[in-house]
Amino acid sequence: MSQSSIPIDRPFVEKCLVAALNLSAKEGTQERSLMNTKWFDYRFMHPMDATNLFAEQYLQVYRRKWARNFATNEAASKLAFHRGSWRSSKTEFTACWKARQFVDRLGLPYDFFCEHAFEFFLRRGYQKPPRPNQLYCERNAPPLAKYIVEAWNAHNEAYFMVSKLPQYHLSNFSSHLNQYAHQDWVVEVVRERHMKPALIAMVCRELKLLPLDRAYFEFGPRRVELALEEAVSTPAAAAFLKAQELRPSCFAILHAFARENKTCSECPFGEHCERVTETLAKHIAQKCGDTDPVRARTRSLTRDRVRRFRQRRKLASPSVTLALTAPSTAGAVKPAP
Repeated sequence: MSQSSIPIDRPFVEKCLVAALNLSAKEGTQERSLMNTKWFDYRFMHPMDATNLFAEQYLQVYRRKWARNFATNEAASKLAFHRGSWRSSKTEFTACWKARQFVDRLGLPYDFFCEHAFEFFLRRGYQKPPRPNQLYCERNAPPLAKYIVEAWNAHNEAYFMVSKLPQYHLSNFSSHLNQYAHQDWVVEVVRERHMKPALIAMVCRELKLLPLDRAYFEFGPRRVELALEEAVSTPAAAAFLKAQELRPSCFAILHAFARENKTCSECPFGEHCERVTETLAKHIAQKCGDTDPVRARTRSLTRDRVRRFRQRRKLASPSVTLALTAPSTAGAVKPAP
């Protein structure tokens, strides 16, 4: 089955529509580059699902930090978001979306980020957990990123961090850029641990994340053969995926596709993505008057403000009445003949 003939189910279309109706062109475009930086677990996840997962992790950490630092009996009832949902308003939606994008730029798991971000703010004297928009604002973002990246590097030294998504299993390899990127990450992680045979056996034999020819090239035949001889673990069972489960996270996100971009031109789903986003753009333009709904709302609000301003100015200006009266002749001197 060609990529262009892969069916798109209704829930997926609805997620694309919700995103398109709430995001600016800038935020949609960023999803393309974020696909190459976000943590590997999220690279095949629709951004709506990823933002929802981020919101869930945010809420869990919010309540846990509240119980530990403020009041244990209040923690369970804390909503963290307006009306208890990150989708309750456009403001809350945008704040959570941008916060999730900030985490994706750093390439961190959402639970790890939230845990350390809350700790960062509380140590700086905040009297309550940070709101989503405070995580990425210009004042907080640089020191927060520095703090969390240092923590992440230390975490990686202590733990073997790789993704176990079936999309990275060799049985589902389809030459996708993200699959190559994860293999590069696996090689780097093994190298940092002195190419221990046990780790080589784990990623090649047990987890099936790295092909043997790549392992031979990166670690040397002798070391790989030794690893395979010592391997005692059972290979992970293959989880065969449907073609649509290999779609990248930026697929069908309005404004994310760009034909001249290398990521899009090399993507096996690029042609299908272009057609879907063109159809989506037409629908949004008909509904909002612009393919960028945020820009359309801004123009509409500007027109409303100008109209109200002119109305107020018209009401406030005094009316001028010109009374035409005949000039008085009292006291006039009649000129001499």
